[in-house]
Amino acid sequence: MATDDLQDLVEWADPFLEAMSASERRRLAQRIARGLRQRTRSRIADQENPDGSRYEPRVRQRGGGVRRRAMFRKLRQNKHLKTSADADAAAVGYRGRSARIARVHQYGLRSRVTPQGPWYEYPERKLLGLSREDREWLRDVLQDHLLGE
Repeated sequence: MATDDLQDLVEWADPFLEAMSASERRRLAQRIARGLRQRTRSRIADQENPDGSRYEPRVRQRGGGVRRRAMFRKLRQNKHLKTSADADAAAVGYRGRSARIARVHQYGLRSRVTPQGPWYEYPERKLLGLSREDREWLRDVLQDHLLGE
């Protein structure tokens, strides 16, 4: 499902969503936000961008080896990866210091490795975004909710 398909889904679902009460839309948004957070956490753990490509591996460390530890262990925890939902929207994202770190990786920005440490140009590693599977899952959740399942 491409971005245009997502827009088609929004346009299709809009009349049904407007007919729902605000509390029902809020419950649906909460369900969507929690589900998207779980799917995002799994994708980050698998070290995949939303388009399905792999994250660029870490640079070689002194001593010759690549660190084998998974990237973004803490950023994928619920205390950092926040959800918000109301009757009109559902969102998954970061706040505060976590948001700054995520932004550096999301857009491949230049930042210090440690405070007062050297600068490094980080490769782009998309933490947030909707994959094709996420869009299909979203369509299924909407359909199931509208059909009362």
